Amino acid sequence: MATYKAIKGVTIQDLSSDPSPLISGDVWYNSTAEAIKAAPAGAWGSGGNLPSAQLGMGGGGTRDAAWVASGQDTPGSSPTATYHYNGTAWTNQSAAIANTNSTYLGSTGTQAAAVIAGGTPPGAGAGEWGGSSWTSITAMPTDRESVAGFGTATTATMCGGTTFPTVDSAVVESWNGTSWSPGTSMPAAKLASSGGCGLETTGLIVGGAQHPAIFLDTVNEYNGTSWAAGGTYPTATLGSGTAGSSSAALSFGGNTTPGRTTATNQYDGAVWTTISGVLTTARNSGGSSKNGTTGSALMFGGTTGSNSNATEEFALATSAVTFTAS
Repeated sequence: MATYKAIKGVTIQDLSSDPSPLISGDVWYNSTAEAIKAAPAGAWGSGGNLPSAQLGMGGGGTRDAAWVASGQDTPGSSPTATYHYNGTAWTNQSAAIANTNSTYLGSTGTQAAAVIAGGTPPGAGAGEWGGSSWTSITAMPTDRESVAGFGTATTATMCGGTTFPTVDSAVVESWNGTSWSPGTSMPAAKLASSGGCGLETTGLIVGGAQHPAIFLDTVNEYNGTSWAAGGTYPTATLGSGTAGSSSAALSFGGNTTPGRTTATNQYDGAVWTTISGVLTTARNSGGSSKNGTTGSALMFGGTTGSNSNATEEFALATSAVTFTAS
């Protein structure tokens, strides 16, 4: 019979209180409650479809307050509309995107305040969302596409990507609400397919790729000043969705070898754990709730080989399960 240690690599911990955040599948002994407890599995469910099937969009927010702008839709055109999600459906904000290229944008922020930058073909244009409209802002110093973004609208950090003609970049540039300034370069040049999550001081980038077609399992953590290596991702992956920060995150979907995945992995700041909840639709290069948490996340759009309009919601119970004798 397999033991918990054989499966998880550690023995059951003796804790005085339940851990936070909960990591799906973990088991521990709560000495205060004098009970064995476990973190329940998370699950994905269907949400309201995007108005169009698209990939490479700017996006962010939380599961119940997400946003999406631009991208490439099924006919191959670039929508300029901005949509907000309320946990049930997407609504058109009647606001055209400003001063960016069309797809694989760097993006970060909330429904109230967000920043987008770069895009395909490699560009430097940038825009700022003030809650009801986009405003063109100073362009990034470096033209790039497939940029990873994290932070807030006044601490937006845009990392890596690809410059013309298909040269991987390690450039990091930060927006302070007024101007761009150089940040510490990434440890290695790579494109991140619009990924990234966390704040300026808790940034996280999962996987990515290097030309010509090398998927990566490296994880990069940023503290606002320097980069550190995070726990190796279970699978070399490009274009996964992300939510959380460098200390507690989810990553889901993505393009792998030999194909796209439905897997969801949870991060505790050191180790990735594959959880039982999986996406219904295997896809990459969609949008995600970058401001979400390990217990509440959203993935929308992307490609299965064809563009998708699917929206999926992730939920994890906020309290542990207590084992009782039966």
